[in-house]
Amino acid sequence: MDPTSVTHIHSITPKIGVLVTGLTADCHAQVQHARYEANDFYFKYSYDILVHMLVKCITDIVQVYTHIASMQLLAIVCLLIGVDDEQSLQMFTVQGIACPFILHLAGKRIWRQLAFWRRRWMI
Repeated sequence: MDPTSVTHIHSITPKIGVLVTGLTADCHAQVQHARYEANDFYFKYSYDILVHMLVKCITDIVQVYTHIASMQLLAIVCLLIGVDDEQSLQMFTVQGIACPFILHLAGKRIWRQLAFWRRRWMI
């Protein structure tokens, strides 16, 4: 993959990455804020922040934006993906609220895969 073609995938910590889409300035602001939160957590507690804790920090800030009239909401969607020792791979989307993913499918035969997982989990 050509590194110059990747513009919206960023690294927050060595184990957490984020894919952001939306207005470019808002994307950079959100990524910088997430990096600040992760580094602040590491400075305070001397270990890396877990993905769900970082998502909670980000959604708390986004929630504040909805209550203050002088602050504009960020026009972005974040997809945070992280690996930790306790719960392995975790994926969250942030759009004002945090939504965890149990399963994410991609590819040509997505409906066949979805049917398989629905039978298996009885969704």
